[in-house]
Amino acid sequence: MSWRDGRPEGDNAISPALKAVCLGVTVALIGLVGSIFPPLAKFEEEAGLSWLFNLRGPRPVPAAVVVVSIDKESSDQLGLPNKPRAWPRSLHARLVDELAARGAAAVVFDLIFEEPRDPEDDRRLADSVARAGNVVLFEYLKRESPSGEMAQAGVVERRVPPLPELARSAAALAPFPLPKVPVQVSAFWTFKSAAGDAATTPVAALQVMVRPRQAALAEALAGHRAGAPLPFDLSSPKAGPAELARDLRQLFQRNPDLADAALARLEGAGKSGSWPDPAAMLVRACAGPDSRYLDFYGP
Repeated sequence: MSWRDGRPEGDNAISPALKAVCLGVTVALIGLVGSIFPPLAKFEEEAGLSWLFNLRGPRPVPAAVVVVSIDKESSDQLGLPNKPRAWPRSLHARLVDELAARGAAAVVFDLIFEEPRDPEDDRRLADSVARAGNVVLFEYLKRESPSGEMAQAGVVERRVPPLPELARSAAALAPFPLPKVPVQVSAFWTFKSAAGDAATTPVAALQVMVRPRQAALAEALAGHRAGAPLPFDLSSPKAGPAELARDLRQLFQRNPDLADAALARLEGAGKSGSWPDPAAMLVRACAGPDSRYLDFYGP
């Protein structure tokens, strides 16, 4: 065996494929042991996930998603305070108008607009959100300990919406809680049971994006229910309840095989463009587990 640049060459060199297999087996063994010994489960999640991401390597970020950053560089460039909460809401209104003009399928804010500010700015933002018709606004969760008959339910999370005029203008309201134990964010929730099974922000965004495909979604669902009517109306892009995702989740819980059948029908019809079908994405989000690992794009 010879060496080159500190790496072995020749017949005895370890191929990348063999390295991948060895690493995969190692991670699987750690996971198995971690399920038996809970302290090792924490190590498996912290170290094992990092190994898998390093093994996979970075993936290109999808061009269909744009993150509008709010950071110190943005505030310096705009001549605004470094605290985003102090920014004038007329600026957010301008952003919504611009994104709508550029054809954004959904606009999702990760800011809470819970306190009134300048009345004119608040009204302008509400008008922009209403005109766009596809804006998901953030609501945070406030943990509370119930009393009386509800004491046995344990800690509940109350949803705190934005200003009423903004809440009325939004296409959807949703929280986005992240588990931060032990030290890193590696997973997220699709639905939050302690908050009344509220759909979280990613699912709410899909709920908005699926509107042009609601008729196809209704056909895919009804086509596998032996003619039984759906418990909600999806016959037109403008139909359907505000809590579409929650209704879909309950439907799939009552009919475990319906999601796979609907996905087969949706995916069999094909899709256009480079972005996956939002109807299929929403079905997967509503039919799967409430907690998912984050599949990071970057390194």
